[in-house]
Amino acid sequence: MVTQQSDLDRVRNSFGENKILTLARLKEILGTNSTMTVYRRLKSLSYLSSYSHRGRFYTLTNIPEFNDMGIWSFQGVYFNRCFLDWIETWKSSLGQDIINIDGKTLRHSYDSV
Repeated sequence: MVTQQSDLDRVRNSFGENKILTLARLKEILGTNSTMTVYRRLKSLSYLSSYSHRGRFYTLTNIPEFNDMGIWSFQGVYFNRCFLDWIETWKSSLGQDIINIDGKTLRHSYDSV
């Protein structure tokens, strides 16, 4: 248990310095190759994953300062207070089941598949 507490302290300190971290960086901090170990440690700290960059970045829930729409960005990486609630809000306001948030429909890139 002492090891887990020191792991959590190292992760907290790293987030305090950097605000956002990747899975690879978290593995380095924890000294592990196990993705599940990282997720277990993050879960006990309460974390968010980015909705941009394919969820590649993580932050702790006490770090972001969300705007009125519930969005926070740091160095071009975007986080949402609750991404699924955000998607549901858009779905209901647009009256659609599928929401294209990456611009592929606008560029008609799906036509070439």
